[in-house]
Amino acid sequence: MYQFPFLSSSKRGKLLDRDEDEGTEVNYKREVLMISKTKFQLSYGTLSLISYCELTAIFICCPWRKWSTDNSFVGPTSHTSLFTSDVPNFVHELHKIKLLSLYDMGLQGTIAKEIGNLSFLTVLDLANNNLSGSIPSSLGNLTRLEYLYLSSNSLSGFVPSFLGDLRVRLKYLDLSYNQLSGGIPLSLGQLSNLETLDVFYNSLVGTVSEDHFAKLSKLLDLRISSLKFKVKSDWVPPFRLQVLALEFCDIGGQFPQWVQMQKELEYLFMENCSISDTLSNSFDNYKNLTYLSLSNNHIQGPIPNNFSQMLPSLYQLNLDQNNINGSLPDSLCEMTFLYDIVLSGNHLSGNLPGCLGYLYKLETLKLSSNEITGIIPNSIGGASNLAFLNLNNNSLTGELPFTLKNCTRLEVVDIGENMFSRNIPKWIGNNLLNLQALRLRNNKFYGHIPFEGFGESLDLCSLIRDGDKLISSLRKSE
Repeated sequence: MYQFPFLSSSKRGKLLDRDEDEGTEVNYKREVLMISKTKFQLSYGTLSLISYCELTAIFICCPWRKWSTDNSFVGPTSHTSLFTSDVPNFVHELHKIKLLSLYDMGLQGTIAKEIGNLSFLTVLDLANNNLSGSIPSSLGNLTRLEYLYLSSNSLSGFVPSFLGDLRVRLKYLDLSYNQLSGGIPLSLGQLSNLETLDVFYNSLVGTVSEDHFAKLSKLLDLRISSLKFKVKSDWVPPFRLQVLALEFCDIGGQFPQWVQMQKELEYLFMENCSISDTLSNSFDNYKNLTYLSLSNNHIQGPIPNNFSQMLPSLYQLNLDQNNINGSLPDSLCEMTFLYDIVLSGNHLSGNLPGCLGYLYKLETLKLSSNEITGIIPNSIGGASNLAFLNLNNNSLTGELPFTLKNCTRLEVVDIGENMFSRNIPKWIGNNLLNLQALRLRNNKFYGHIPFEGFGESLDLCSLIRDGDKLISSLRKSE
């Protein structure tokens, strides 16, 4: 299950303005109840006071277990927590409330139909709980609602068509990571103020047509999985997206024309979408794109020589498990913002670019299961922030470059299934003090294994395998 680098949690945090100051567990401000520190249990005495308050906002943002108070609220504390089952009944009595956040409260059970009585609600956040059952139709009564977070629960049933009745104000709809079935109702295409539509990771089936987006001219963030896009090849969407995430979607084979029109994209995730196209045909002048993941498709052809000009702002690149061939272009080294390069499981060949060290922000370099030859260039030492180096299952030769000892943040080094030779250098244990896993199997190393300097946490289980002529100095001393 893939977790995106920027999800609704960051937006939610800014929206709710959570109070995380140390020592503050309950903060009551006239019309606002904020409970935002670890562990407490609401008592019935507290709830009796709450029921007389004219609250307009409640922020309760963590799974609480034990009551703690600064004397703003008093009452018996011997009752079982009211937040281990469904949404607490007292909430339904707060008719003037505008913002209700019960995020990550460990809630179970169903969403009661009485939630529809809170007609002043503009924000409802029940995300990251264990709520089940269907989404109650009474939510359609919340015509003032602007933000609806129901993600990461166990909700089932269909995506309700009545959500289209919230067309006047709804900006943010997050139903991701549930068990919703059926298709997306056409009524959602009438949500003219919608900026985010997230139905990722459910059990949806069916097709998505142009009518599903008819009036979504303000849409900025679209996340869908497991549906078939049935749109005309010359369709011009009404929206200009910043975020697009599609997985296990049938988009018609080639990189869609409507996606190529989204020149303001910052984040593009299209995995397992059966894309059969080339990179040169798919991208042109995406100035704002910082994240690109097209793994597990059928993309073919080489990485274009002008790739750095096509995607000048890219931070993360994931093209693993495709059919990309040719060598890594030197222009890749011009993409100095890159901190992740994942190109495993392709048909890349040729040598590693000698300019890799120019990528001083690089943290992850995964090129395993390709056909790369030659040596690891000495310039690799310039990538001093490197933490994960995966070059296994290629045809690399020579020895580990001495400059690699400058990459002191390395946690994983996997160069197994190559043709490296000579001794395993001692500086691995002496300099790479953060190393957690070292995999050297099936190479042509010889000599002694320099165990001295290796930390106790280092996983050496794959150090010695057939193909290596190594002598353990520890065993020899025995």
